[in-house]
Amino acid sequence: MADVAKADFQLQILSSPEWQKWDQFVRESRQGTIFQTTAYIQAFSEAFQRPAEILAVFHSQEIVGGIVVFPKNRGGLRYATSPYLIPYNGLVIKDISADQTYYKTLKYEQKIITLLQAELEKRFHYSEISLSDDLVDIRNFVWRGWEFQPEYTVSIPLRKDIDPIDDMTHNQRRHIRKFEKEHFSFQEFTDTDVCYDLMTQSYRHHHIRPPINKTEFENFTNILLERKLLYGYVIFKGSEHLAFMMVIEHKSRVYALFSGKNFEQEHSEAELYLHWRILQLYREKGYELFDLLGAMSPSISRVKLELGGVLNRRDYARFYKNSFIRLLLKIQTYRGMKKRRNL
Repeated sequence: MADVAKADFQLQILSSPEWQKWDQFVRESRQGTIFQTTAYIQAFSEAFQRPAEILAVFHSQEIVGGIVVFPKNRGGLRYATSPYLIPYNGLVIKDISADQTYYKTLKYEQKIITLLQAELEKRFHYSEISLSDDLVDIRNFVWRGWEFQPEYTVSIPLRKDIDPIDDMTHNQRRHIRKFEKEHFSFQEFTDTDVCYDLMTQSYRHHHIRPPINKTEFENFTNILLERKLLYGYVIFKGSEHLAFMMVIEHKSRVYALFSGKNFEQEHSEAELYLHWRILQLYREKGYELFDLLGAMSPSISRVKLELGGVLNRRDYARFYKNSFIRLLLKIQTYRGMKKRRNL
């Protein structure tokens, strides 16, 4: 790469024929995930009728940074939000070559971030993006008055020489070994009707409404399954489905997108056992990390950590055009959270 301190950077909204360049860029960047690929974006847009745009920063006709936005207009206000089911919707920046100085690395990131910030601030009344922890310098967001909110996920390292059960707490291991004595089956599974029922039971157990309705769930998962972006697994005994999980594979990582268990049956260990079997499966396939995603609920995050998980933090940066919009959106967010918990 040329001297980035002197380089010219230009921002463009990518047209569909250019999306292939974006996919290659996402594959090569450390911050790139499947949730930023055009295959996943198109599946999401088709299922939820949410158009997406890719804002890309170019240098010498090469993409060096960018972000996916999902524009939305409501009540005369323009939003660039991070929809549910897009857990990683952040900045993607091309790794700078090792021969660049630390100062030039800072300047490189600042140029890319500033271009993207200016575009978002100009076009939208409200914007939010996630910031990965390997970005060197995010002071631009502080300088320009963006607000920060921490978000947490839990991931489990997959090591070839260690069975995942060895990193679990004694209590979790005991439950799994106990369940092994049951007469059950573990296999791939794609019945979306059953999966939604189990997922709904899990959300209700934690006094939370499911984030999407059954029609949306089935439309989205069927699209992902047809395009071989999603894989499902289940534990069942006789005719009873006890627990399920649907995962996405990308690069060296696996993401647990949907999961749930049957609270009408006295088999609480089934979900733990399912996690262990899936962890084993992907460890044997050579994957390096199993991302369990969200960890904001105390009870849910505790279980994930007891499975051998590691807590990861990233920050959401939020921009409000003015204080009135900030207040309005805070009220809407509060009402939305209250509605989800009023079962």
